[in-house]
Amino acid sequence: MQFYGEEPVVASSLDGRSSMSWAGVYDPGDADLKATDTGADKALPSITAVKFPSDVTPTYARLMVKYREIEDESGADNYITLDGTEHIQFRQNAGTYIDAIQLVAKMLQVNAGTRSSGDVMIGAIDITGELFSGVNGTYNVQWENFQAFADGLSIHDLQTILQVWF
Repeated sequence: MQFYGEEPVVASSLDGRSSMSWAGVYDPGDADLKATDTGADKALPSITAVKFPSDVTPTYARLMVKYREIEDESGADNYITLDGTEHIQFRQNAGTYIDAIQLVAKMLQVNAGTRSSGDVMIGAIDITGELFSGVNGTYNVQWENFQAFADGLSIHDLQTILQVWF
C-alpha cells in the first residue's frame, strides 16, 4: 500500500535555501529485507513523486532510508559485509542506477539472536542530476550487493525518502 503526502513540506535550511521534502512511504509488510551470506542487489521501495510544482528547479537532492529495526536470525553476531564499495543506489524509473548512500563495513551490527532499534541513513551524494525535469516521476532504489556476515540478517519496515532543495 502506498501513501502519498498531501503536499511537499517546505522548510528553510541553515544555509538560507528553502528545502522541499517529499516522502514515499510503503506498507511495512512489503518493505522488509533479509540478507544472506551471498550478496545480491535488492530492490527497496520505489518513490513516486506526484505533488512537486512543475516549475521548480532543484539545486540539491539526496536520498534517505529509514528502517524500524534490524534483527539477527542466524545465531551469530551479524552485520552488513562489503566486498568493495557498496551503496544504496537511485535511478529514474528504468534508468541507470547511480550511487546515493555510501555504506560502511560492519554497519548495522547486531548481537546474535537479538533485535536493535532502527535509524535513518542519510546520503551525502548529490543526486540532482538523476531527477526528472520538474522532479515528479517514479524513482527506483536498490541496495547494491546486499550481504550479511551470516545468513539471516533482517531489516524491517524500510522507507525511502527523497529530499530536494530548490
